[in-house]
Amino acid sequence: MDKDSLARLDAVVRGASKDLFGAYGVVLEDVIDERDLQDTIFVATIGYTHARLHGALIIALDPALARASLPSQIAAGEPSVERLADWSGELANQLLGRIKKKLAGSGLDINLGTPVVLEGKKMHYFPQHPKLARRMGFASASGRLDVEFQGEYEGFLELSEPSGAADAALDEGEVSLF
Repeated sequence: MDKDSLARLDAVVRGASKDLFGAYGVVLEDVIDERDLQDTIFVATIGYTHARLHGALIIALDPALARASLPSQIAAGEPSVERLADWSGELANQLLGRIKKKLAGSGLDINLGTPVVLEGKKMHYFPQHPKLARRMGFASASGRLDVEFQGEYEGFLELSEPSGAADAALDEGEVSLF
């Protein structure tokens, strides 16, 4: 990918992350430092495919951030670890859905898999060194979020300037029956 395509991808992932959490009342600010994974965190990953690109989105978030973003309709009382883990997977799903919608406007229509969630302490990150790996961190009053968009592709892959095609895509949560 050329530097313009990487910049477009970074803007898509960063914007989708901030928009998603903003929709749940959580303001995210960019951070540059590496996360200390000594604390308990949730890690959610969801794969995607395309004819020329496949990979995964990985998010790591503090339980307090998952709790702060939990919609009031499902946050009855103190949410269980299982509910927060499930919600973390849903956040990964919604985030990749937002990324998918924005990438469609640049000519890349990806298909989403099913999220998997882990909870742990002292987790270690072992990068796989994919051809495409874009990592970014965010901080909020409720905790930290780290996002990585990974991918493998053959040859040259370019993201074109966004067009209006993204507006035609369904919003996350919408269903199309035909």
